Amino acid sequence: MFDKELFESDPRGYALEILEQGLVSEEYLITALLKYMSHDDVRGALDANELSPRFDGDE
Repeated sequence: MFDKELFESDPRGYALEILEQGLVSEEYLITALLKYMSHDDVRGALDANELSPRFDGDE
């Protein structure tokens, strides 16, 4: 069920795996990660994925 080796070697892959296996919901995982991340981390992730205001096309 929980793959300790994958968790140690590839935590992103582990997170995706527990999501795909239905062990956590998308909402739960997103909330957990956002609560853990700093404001700068969240801002950077949104910007890197073109979800920040500078990509809204109104400029």
